[in-house]
Amino acid sequence: MFRGSKGERVVDLLTRRWRSVFVVDVILKFLLLYGGAILASLGMIVTGGIEPVIYFVIFAAALAVLNVMCLMLGSRLVASFRCPLMMQYPALWTVAVAICATGMFGGILAALFGLGHGLAEGASIGLFLSVTNLISIAIVLFFEGIFRVVSGWIGR
Repeated sequence: MFRGSKGERVVDLLTRRWRSVFVVDVILKFLLLYGGAILASLGMIVTGGIEPVIYFVIFAAALAVLNVMCLMLGSRLVASFRCPLMMQYPALWTVAVAICATGMFGGILAALFGLGHGLAEGASIGLFLSVTNLISIAIVLFFEGIFRVVSGWIGR
């Protein structure tokens, strides 16, 4: 990254915590996709054993990798603007990266899922999965804030 107004390195919280975002995103997407498949098949998918579970885990992990890639690209894109206001406020920087990454993720999924079913259906799927990205980002940032408060109280 580059240096802020006070000389410190400007690195947003999302790129430092990409492993946490990845793990939370895989778990969230797996539960959402597999739970939806259980509801849609009225529980019949559970009788298939472990094989369907592996396919859903692979799909959830692929979507989470795409999310992390979009976060990294979004961080680079926001860094290329070199806005002095964003360099002073890390929260504004993190929000800009999250918005940029979510837009890229939604656009990619809308294009991919829109090829076979039409752009409107692809956009709705992309929007739905983009919301899960924002939820996983919010969970990671929430626990990061709690950790900072607790570590400040205990003196670390």
